[in-house]
Amino acid sequence: MIQHGSQAIECTASLYWNDALVDAQKVQLQPEQETGIQFELEGIESGTLKLQLDHPDALPLDNVAYAAIRPDRQVSILLVTAGNTALETALRTQRITQIAKVQIEPISYLSSQDYQTNASESKYDLILYDSCSPEKMPAASTLFLGSVPPADIQPTVPLGNSATLTTNTPSNAPEKTDSPTSAIEPEENPKWAFGELSGPVIVLDVNRSHPISQYLEMASVGIVEARTVRPPSSGAVLMIADSGPLFAIAPRGPYQDAVLGFDIVRPSAEGFEINSDWGIKRSFPVFVLSAVENLAGGITEASAASVQPGLPVQLILSNRFEKYQIVDPKGKIETIQRSGDGRFLYTKTDQLGVYEVRAEGLEEPVERFCVNLFSNRESDLQVGLELKTGAESIAATSNTIRARQETWRWLLLLAIGFLMFEWMVFNRRIFV
Repeated sequence: MIQHGSQAIECTASLYWNDALVDAQKVQLQPEQETGIQFELEGIESGTLKLQLDHPDALPLDNVAYAAIRPDRQVSILLVTAGNTALETALRTQRITQIAKVQIEPISYLSSQDYQTNASESKYDLILYDSCSPEKMPAASTLFLGSVPPADIQPTVPLGNSATLTTNTPSNAPEKTDSPTSAIEPEENPKWAFGELSGPVIVLDVNRSHPISQYLEMASVGIVEARTVRPPSSGAVLMIADSGPLFAIAPRGPYQDAVLGFDIVRPSAEGFEINSDWGIKRSFPVFVLSAVENLAGGITEASAASVQPGLPVQLILSNRFEKYQIVDPKGKIETIQRSGDGRFLYTKTDQLGVYEVRAEGLEEPVERFCVNLFSNRESDLQVGLELKTGAESIAATSNTIRARQETWRWLLLLAIGFLMFEWMVFNRRIFV
């Protein structure tokens, strides 16, 4: 809390939980100083919080702050693998077990009736195919590791090792020797395309603008063999190697499909052979967690996001629903549709308070976010003594401006009075 006034004030800060008062404290605010208070809350797992100051001023909107605890939600993940210790361990980390229910099955599970039913009825939010591929794409987001998706979403067209990509780096930009951060874009093509296995492969760049790959460090990762992966023009390349694009993602209706051009371990005549040492690198569990968060719609943070009024909110939600309802603080309901990249974007954040995201058929909300007026510039209502424009500062000055005097009103009033007097004299002559 910041006091922008010129005098010290004392007020009461009241904390509400789901509109019920739970605690209150006296707080003193000194001029141009910032202070904070602490509340002890126990046994709170979900709901909304509101902190309100009882001090009246010219801008009461910034005397209220909102926070929310995200509702409990677990996503369902299926891993189909012949055996991958690194991948299975990454899916059993504490953060993933809090947000996801992971089911691990052998490759033979793909031919079972149980898989056919669950995959077609959207039981899973994300399916990971480790060195295997189904006969047709499921009704879920997918992540292929070292395998090619089935032909129902693309014809397998070899790329060779000379596939080219375009980047957002200007032609006159200096060369970068460190890890580049330029966004990688695929060429115009309507379908997925894959190259032949080749190796060894060295990773050159990752797409830092995408949430799945923004924290990946691949410079020290060794890869024996890999194939080039080029997504449709609606997708994005997330990783590029010396042989071409190596990891890509593309939307498929309400779902997202991600394909990694190499596997960690793969079956062989002698059992298993290691194709990459990425599984023992620190970036591998980071990659798996990012995939769960962005492809399956998992939530790893308990506190709801907060934005300022008018700013858009990007929501990562489960793929089981193609549309959601947003309930604003006044109870107005707005329906949002899934965007082309699988995310939901909400822009009508004009009202301060807690917004709830609901899905058809579910009683409890699936997500919450808050809109708060956390802006020192808007809260400071004092007249500024200077105006800063870039590197320049313009100081305020006092001056007298001569303005035109509006005297016609008085002349008009005098004329109306004279007419009324004349009308009264005229009427008296008639009655006399």
